[in-house]
Amino acid sequence: SVGRPSVRQALFMLQQQGLVEITSGTRARVLAPSGKFLTGQMASLIRRLSSTDQGQEHMAQTRLLFEAGVAWQAARIATDQDVLRLKAALDANVAAMGNPTVFIRTDVAFHYELTVIAHNPVFTAIHDALVGWLIDQRTTTYHMPDADRLSVRDHTAIY
Repeated sequence: SVGRPSVRQALFMLQQQGLVEITSGTRARVLAPSGKFLTGQMASLIRRLSSTDQGQEHMAQTRLLFEAGVAWQAARIATDQDVLRLKAALDANVAAMGNPTVFIRTDVAFHYELTVIAHNPVFTAIHDALVGWLIDQRTTTYHMPDADRLSVRDHTAIY
């Protein structure tokens, strides 16, 4: 009892969400949700959850637990090559001190490198979902006194 335009619109929306594949001349095919789709959904949830002061606090706690676990796992299994890449990420972050845009980008890259070293695609997906919140948080806190120095101090300790 539904008209073709309504079905077409519904299928289009499902295609935009990565849930169906539509090819001209064939029926729509249901797809398993991709990692990219799920990461996008998680990032959207994080944006909604962190829109309040309490949500910001919850995100800070989540980040602390997540990053501590990622650093622990990375430290357990890092190869010499991994350590060299992490050092390069740290050096780039140190070199960017005083340049907020580049500093924030290299700060996030340092955290990303830790997730890569941990060799767990779930960690990388969670990092990808958290990165928007992390950039917003870094943008806000960067202007606090010694923020970049303290961040580099912490990154150096992790390294």
